[in-house]
Amino acid sequence: MSAYDSLSTFPDVPPELELIAQNPSITPVVFSNGTQKMVTNSVYHSPDLSPLSKVFKDVITVEEVEKFKPHPDVYFHLANKVGKSGEQMGEM
Repeated sequence: MSAYDSLSTFPDVPPELELIAQNPSITPVVFSNGTQKMVTNSVYHSPDLSPLSKVFKDVITVEEVEKFKPHPDVYFHLANKVGKSGEQMGEM
């Protein structure tokens, strides 16, 4: 899994993430099917991703749910983690 720690971003990602970071109505999070350890290591240690890690308010994975996207339960888990109700999921 060490290759996961050196993932590259597309060239348009850094400037767009900076724009997202400036918008107070958006709560940017990483939401992944990976494990918490794997995804967190990637976000905070990858040469391309780590400089952008400050943009993300949280790293949320499906590990606690023990199901994978696109199962609906993982999206309810995401909603709960970001402080939204299931009824508000359309706002995410």
